Amino acid sequence: MAKFKGIEKNCEVCGKLFRCPQSRRNPRTCSNECGYKIRAKSNSGEWVDLKCACCGEEFKERSCHAGRRRFCSYECQHKDAVFKAEKSASRTGELNAGWKGGIAVKAVSKTGRSYLRLSSAKENAKVASRRRLVLLATPKWAKCDSILAFYEEAQVVSAATGVVHHVDHIVPLTSKYVCGLHCEANLRVLPGAENISKSNRKWPDMP
Repeated sequence: MAKFKGIEKNCEVCGKLFRCPQSRRNPRTCSNECGYKIRAKSNSGEWVDLKCACCGEEFKERSCHAGRRRFCSYECQHKDAVFKAEKSASRTGELNAGWKGGIAVKAVSKTGRSYLRLSSAKENAKVASRRRLVLLATPKWAKCDSILAFYEEAQVVSAATGVVHHVDHIVPLTSKYVCGLHCEANLRVLPGAENISKSNRKWPDMP
């Protein structure tokens, strides 16, 4: 018989000794029934009225959770610029405790989108590939000053609104069906979250 490699603990509710696999982190109870009793106890308390920090709508929450609730829904939470900035600052770059050079970890961009952070070498290669793609997609008749104006506008709008804005290619530079150009007629300024969600899957008059 194979040796059990899990852990043994005493249930916090009934005191029964139980086993669980190593993949289960910090188990507290021996069964779902005991787990329900802990959750029922933690959910006790009166309901209080709170106001959403994003949309301003009122919603109800138990008093024991009121100190942790700022938004009425996940949609409002991820729309809030302050929340995005706080989340990004605490989980990206050197501030991310899980980031170790060469190891891909989950991170959150300034727009609030989750992504896998790559090693420095892979990130540099990705940037170089993107730069080459842009050069190949830039026609000789493109006006460099007009293109630069879009990137300057994106920085100005980002600073004024507090929401990161990107320069978007209306027709994607690469996709399975179309290849757009890097020129002033194919550029526009969009909020970063909207640009990322659009990716290269949407363009005008698409089938």
